[in-house]
Amino acid sequence: MRKNILKINKGLTYTFSAVLALNVLVLGAYTVITNIKVSEALEIIKPQTASITIISEKSCEECRTMEALERNITAQNVEITDRKELSADQDEAKDFLEEYEITKLPALIFTADTRINNSLQKAFEKNSTVISDKVILWEQRFPPFYDLASKETQGQIDVIYLSDKSCEECYDPAEIFAGVFKNFGISVNDGEIVDLTDPEGTELVKKYDIKDVPTVILSEDTALYGEFASVWAGVGSVEEDGKYVFRKMESIKQTSRNLETGEITKP
Repeated sequence: MRKNILKINKGLTYTFSAVLALNVLVLGAYTVITNIKVSEALEIIKPQTASITIISEKSCEECRTMEALERNITAQNVEITDRKELSADQDEAKDFLEEYEITKLPALIFTADTRINNSLQKAFEKNSTVISDKVILWEQRFPPFYDLASKETQGQIDVIYLSDKSCEECYDPAEIFAGVFKNFGISVNDGEIVDLTDPEGTELVKKYDIKDVPTVILSEDTALYGEFASVWAGVGSVEEDGKYVFRKMESIKQTSRNLETGEITKP
């Protein structure tokens, strides 16, 4: 009987020891997991320190800046410890252009002091190129920008306003389309006003088979404004030479004149 009791006690001791060891392991694992989660949380709270380098082309006065992007970066719990602006013709800038295969300017290089945390990388993934776990590159993709391959500013739109001085009731294309361009963020030059009775105007009417006036003719770089170009498909045409010709007068609800019938159409 005594031997049986001793066996039971030994069994209980072993069982208790095993349970205790298991609890220690579980507690240890829980502590490790908790520490990892706390560490991750602290990393999220802690500002990401980084430097910014902006490379621009000094000849491109029309090019968009990176100011909005910089504001967005600092709004993501980022502390900028160093900020540098370089001109594309500087040796240091040339090294960056070659190393990161940059094709458009301005460009912004974000270099973190430590590995870029996941939440920040996710916030920055749109319209950027991840170079490494510490470096992210943005190139100006919304026109106007400077194209390094062609060495030209692209996205600055030339506009011809084709008017009809014989129609006093007809709308002013420069006035109406100024608002349209602004709404779509399109950068345009001053524009050229041409009357359809002028030699140039007569040639344009014939070349593009224009039926209704006044209208506008936009240069080829309009294609760089993706959203605007897609909307244009419903209101105008894209010619063989790349020019954009406005044709659907009813879409702007303005008074115009049909050149074939001479009829004036009011909204």
